[in-house]
Amino acid sequence: ALLPKIPQDEEDYYEIMNVAPSASQEDIRKAYKKISLQLHPDKVAQRRDSNPEQARAQYIKVQEAHAVLSNPSKRRRYDVLNKSPTRYQFVSTGLNPGAMYENLSNASCCDKSRLVVLAACVCCIILLQPILICSKVNQDLRQEGILSTTSWMVVLIPWWIAYGILVIAYFVIAVITKQVLFGVAFLEHASWLVAFLFLALRWDFTISWDYKLVFIPVYIALWFRWTHKIVRLRIISNNLQRMVTPQHLEGEILGKP
Repeated sequence: ALLPKIPQDEEDYYEIMNVAPSASQEDIRKAYKKISLQLHPDKVAQRRDSNPEQARAQYIKVQEAHAVLSNPSKRRRYDVLNKSPTRYQFVSTGLNPGAMYENLSNASCCDKSRLVVLAACVCCIILLQPILICSKVNQDLRQEGILSTTSWMVVLIPWWIAYGILVIAYFVIAVITKQVLFGVAFLEHASWLVAFLFLALRWDFTISWDYKLVFIPVYIALWFRWTHKIVRLRIISNNLQRMVTPQHLEGEILGKP
């Protein structure tokens, strides 16, 4: 629902290159060489094609398709996005919140319903977890009730599900976008997940480690968090350095003192 709709008449990159989705890199290279020779502007001019504009547009599509399919990482990202050039270009240019909201507004009722149901399930899981934890602590203190004999691994199942979905989402976004920030965020949240796993095992007396060892994933998660902040600051700094300031315009371009 958050991605743009796939146009019905959309031609995917494999169709443009006239190869199968399972084609090897060598097959793609040969297909590109053959088609590009046919559609090259010089060849079209020599043939005196009746519609050179159409040939030029198709030639641009072939160049675009080859740029994606010849790169293994870009090809994997393209395949994940249902082999849709529209969705691939949308993700490659950055996940714009405004564009995502517009896609959601234009999504079908079925897609919107799925997203609402998913959000409702996540909210229920998040709200259920504090109730289970409080009940577990209360029954442990009283030494009575079904939760007093239930392991923490079971009590924290809603949290495992919710946080596991978050970790998987960060992983998928990091793989698709190839952005360092999402990769570091995935490692941070994965470390938090491992930390709570060790803590639950310690509370259940499944492991008898000292808490210094149990909290090692916490230290790693905090380190990734600071790394995320540092990388973000460097990106902002690089963007600021690329900005054209009024002083630069006056001194370097306009020649004013």
